[in-house]
Amino acid sequence: MTLRLLTQPALRLLAGIHDGRIVAGCVLNLSAGVVGLSNLFHTPDAPEDWLSTCLAFVARNCPDLPIVDYETEDDASLLLAHGFERLGPLRIWLRSADDAKT
Repeated sequence: MTLRLLTQPALRLLAGIHDGRIVAGCVLNLSAGVVGLSNLFHTPDAPEDWLSTCLAFVARNCPDLPIVDYETEDDASLLLAHGFERLGPLRIWLRSADDAKT
């Protein structure tokens, strides 16, 4: 079995390690125009600055790209506190297999 997802250059998995354990992290999806931030997580004992550390990594490695994310209403307050702005609700576009033939 090949884990191709983990070898994609546009995908980065960040892990925050504290006392030898992973206590926080996120997934970055790099594109030509933005850095997608997703799958944020942290344990109750993660350092308070865990998200600031993730965002600093993005700023150092992709200084010219805006960061985008979508979160539930409960989690959005964390991102808003770190300077994110609400742009609107998430929209998911679907294309059927029949549409793809034309």
